[in-house]
Amino acid sequence: MKASRLGIGGFLSLALAIAGCSGLPSGSRNSPQMVMPASISPARIPAAPMAHTAILPASVMDVRPQSASLGQSYTQIPGAASYAAAAPDGSLWALSTAPAGADKFIWHYASGIWTNISGLASQIAVAPNGTLYAINSGGGTYAFSGGTWTGLGGGASAVTTAADGSFYVLSNGGAGPDRAIWHNVSGTWSQVPGSGVSIVGSFDPGSYTIPGGAISPGGLYILNSLGLIYYENTGGSFTQLPANASALATTTTGGVFALGYPANAGGNNLYYYDLNTPGWSAQTGLGVSISSSAGQLYVISSSGGIYTSPVKASAATRPLKAGDAWAYAGTSTLTQVFARTTPTPIAITTSAVTQNVSVTGGASFNGQSDIFDVKTVEVDTSPLQAITVTTDNFMNSVASGGGSNLISWGYTSSDTLGESLNVQYGTTGATSVLLDQLPEVSGANWINNTAERIHETSPGNQTAVRTYAIDGSYTDTTTFPNSSQFTPAPAPQTATIVENADGSGTYSVPFFGGANQTISFSTPSPSNIITVTFPGPSLRTATTWYPLPLHLYTETDTNNGATAIPGACNVSAMFGTTANALVLSTTRVDTILGTVETVAQTTYVVPTYGAACVQLTDTVTSYYDYTGGAPGIKISSTPVETQTVVTTLGLSTTTILSHGRIVLSDGSAAGWRIANARANFLASVERRRIERQRKFFDTMQRTRRDGGRR
Repeated sequence: MKASRLGIGGFLSLALAIAGCSGLPSGSRNSPQMVMPASISPARIPAAPMAHTAILPASVMDVRPQSASLGQSYTQIPGAASYAAAAPDGSLWALSTAPAGADKFIWHYASGIWTNISGLASQIAVAPNGTLYAINSGGGTYAFSGGTWTGLGGGASAVTTAADGSFYVLSNGGAGPDRAIWHNVSGTWSQVPGSGVSIVGSFDPGSYTIPGGAISPGGLYILNSLGLIYYENTGGSFTQLPANASALATTTTGGVFALGYPANAGGNNLYYYDLNTPGWSAQTGLGVSISSSAGQLYVISSSGGIYTSPVKASAATRPLKAGDAWAYAGTSTLTQVFARTTPTPIAITTSAVTQNVSVTGGASFNGQSDIFDVKTVEVDTSPLQAITVTTDNFMNSVASGGGSNLISWGYTSSDTLGESLNVQYGTTGATSVLLDQLPEVSGANWINNTAERIHETSPGNQTAVRTYAIDGSYTDTTTFPNSSQFTPAPAPQTATIVENADGSGTYSVPFFGGANQTISFSTPSPSNIITVTFPGPSLRTATTWYPLPLHLYTETDTNNGATAIPGACNVSAMFGTTANALVLSTTRVDTILGTVETVAQTTYVVPTYGAACVQLTDTVTSYYDYTGGAPGIKISSTPVETQTVVTTLGLSTTTILSHGRIVLSDGSAAGWRIANARANFLASVERRRIERQRKFFDTMQRTRRDGGRR
């Protein structure tokens, strides 16, 4: 629940916390800074032996200890635990409440099933690659991977992992309550500044500035014996957060959960500190241990009950911020099947694709101002060439009900081959296209129409203006410069396409460099025959090749809910292993150029980062052979060529400055931004359409006035 939705009790707790009277008291700004006590390296201390315990059956965790309700936001999962460690892959590691003593049985909860491993531990933490780190009450530090425990040193009292795969421990030796901090990187131990009683590594890639100072990625949260909260940056500088806490759980989205101070065996209130708009807010829930991953918060109650709640961004109306950036990498494969010849040749070209996406504010486009420019620079490297495509997608977010809608007003795109596009949504005035509904809800769906205006410039200064109506029909006027076809150069030539909603239309095009003549395309006859009339006149007929009843353009957008991110995306577990799958499906029929194009795009959206992976399949099936490979133009009821482009791009790095407040929610974790994959892919689709139109024009230029025969 948001702080603004708390009941009277919630507001009272928050007020007391801010006043420093109870719950989460205010920390002193004049407290001593962190010291670096003398300490012995864990490498020099033998690891206390790891216990070998018999594997327990899952039925041992088939219990649900009762405790006071944590609120409707929480779901209790089976099991009894004393300590929780959320894993980046969405699973949970936990220490049970048994046996007696400081060391407990170790359990793993994944896909609704508990699995016990041999060993006992007093504290655990999970690395990005899934390695489990554990310490026991004797101070032994161990790593568990591949079913095997490996001793790494001794003398430890606490353990945590870092986003880079390294880990930290607190020493169990020393004169005072605050213990030295040791860092293990690839097996090498080194002491780092600071001391405390609890440590929590940060997996948050964001950078923040709070009243206490700067917080940069890759650092470490430290609680000292007074409950004071510090963040140690990788360079060794410290930033203090206000208030005191007994336990912390960091998010990857610009915030920190905390339990009130001092620790209470009956549980402490839960709070959240927002690093973007610095300040504490009370949350529902009471616990003795907390842990969080990219999308889930886990709370252990005083009775050992295990509770979980998704965490998501609140419905911010501006989910983008200047300075946000993403980088993607993947492949794109073009497969061409030429059915016009026998045997049927197949051409396959695979390109390596990289995308760098960045956000700037204050942009103007399509009659809109103060919107965001989401820029993608894509490099497609094939065996023959490397092409750079730069696309600017103009977006913003608008309030809608209790949430917001992420919309686009259009885009511009240019490549190093000389092709450029300016696409504005709407036929006569500005219209937006809905990209995502926030917060995301599984099963949500919406439909965009195809109304848009496209201005194109191609190599050789060929230009075109195309306007699509809501029903998918269009008009296109293309001007070919006077130097593009013949020497000596004739005057510039213009070709005009008119496609009507019923499938009929005309193509006015110069024949053999002469005056324009018109090719007419009929609607299907009662016997489903299409007639194409060439100047002469000369008729060509074919059985209707497009689906009936005819819909020139259809689009559906659906949120398929939580879905595993495909392995082909090659996305780091740091960004999550499951995502909301936003599925875009479109079909466009061009009755003049003789094509059916289907686009299926799935965008896997994760909290904080947005699009973690995008998979696109674009298939163009051509029924008219206008390449000159057949005499004149071949009109066919069966495909003469099929082009399929399959592209997969996975998120590799990101810088997110636009985190919204993290709140406990009753729904699933929601993504709250989407990279401009749609605009970039649609620009590629449009380029392929230009190529088909140019081939048609070139064929007409070579065609004599003999009914289409060469």
